[in-house]
Amino acid sequence: MLKAIILILELLIIPFFLGVVIIPKKDSVLRYVTGFTFTLALFFLMYFLAIFFSMRLSGLSILFDIVALTIIVLFFLINFLYNRKKGKKYSIIAEIKSDEFSELKNNFKAESIFVKVIFVISVSFILFQAVRMIFVSPYIDGDDTTYATLTQSMASMNSIYTIGQDGNGIFDIYSIDKKYQVSSYYPFLASIAEISGIHSLILLKTILPVLFILISYLTAWLYAKMFFKYDLEKKSLFMLFLAVINEFSFLSYYSYGRRVLLWTWNSKSVCFTIILPFLMYLTLNYFLSYKNEKEDISFSLYFFLIFITNMACASITLMGTVLGAIMLFVLALSNLIMRRKLLPEILLIFTMLPYFINVLFIMTWR
Repeated sequence: MLKAIILILELLIIPFFLGVVIIPKKDSVLRYVTGFTFTLALFFLMYFLAIFFSMRLSGLSILFDIVALTIIVLFFLINFLYNRKKGKKYSIIAEIKSDEFSELKNNFKAESIFVKVIFVISVSFILFQAVRMIFVSPYIDGDDTTYATLTQSMASMNSIYTIGQDGNGIFDIYSIDKKYQVSSYYPFLASIAEISGIHSLILLKTILPVLFILISYLTAWLYAKMFFKYDLEKKSLFMLFLAVINEFSFLSYYSYGRRVLLWTWNSKSVCFTIILPFLMYLTLNYFLSYKNEKEDISFSLYFFLIFITNMACASITLMGTVLGAIMLFVLALSNLIMRRKLLPEILLIFTMLPYFINVLFIMTWR
């Protein structure tokens, strides 16, 4: 029971409330995906502090939880004191209550039987794909023997990237490839396994695949809302079409469907199916919000969101550093050609600071 509570706290509650801290709009999906991204970015920062001070994995886990919970508590405390000063009542329930669910509920009641059926089918099919991962644990080539073993070694030895020992002593973080040194993703997985007490293989093969599949579809739902606004029929068809395409797109190792439904917990898969799509979503809205006061989220907030998403992208895999920068360059160039506004593109360069730092570490870190 305690293990389940800790796991829910680490993977659901903390990310959601971090999203509440950042996103003023009462959109639970956007808040959770943002919070999950911010969790990876924040852990990335704590990871480098832990390396600098030679901390154990348990110390890194505790440090991250303290910082994350402090941010959340301070946010609600400041809001409470501010509203009391203004003579207003402040409710945490009202703060986290989602307008989206009540809106979806009202729209669902008003829709035709056909739309209701399509919506239920799309949700059921997506849940089937997620829950199936509890019973189906595909072997993913060398990733099982490398990354799963690496995660288990860290969790069992309570260390950061200590992967074993030979006649010369213990391999530490400086003994491994630099592409691992600059990635905090597998220490993140190991810290969850270590602090929850759940074996890392159970975590990687049953629990995280379910969660990551659902988060990837939540990210897709953000696109559905952006494209079709309040049209539930089109949004449902969009999600159903995506789920069907994923189900039958295992022809390539690099297909989106394979990454979503088979290699789910792998760092590249999380990058390709959650972080990069979310980064693209934010960047498109960033350009649309420029000098547009009607947007629910400000241009400056989108700038900050892109920055922390770039940090999360850099934290997961070295390939994320490359692909994130390329994608932003392509989107910026396209926006410049279409809208001929230079300032958003120039500012976008500063959001790529985590990529530059990552490359600098690779070039200089011993």
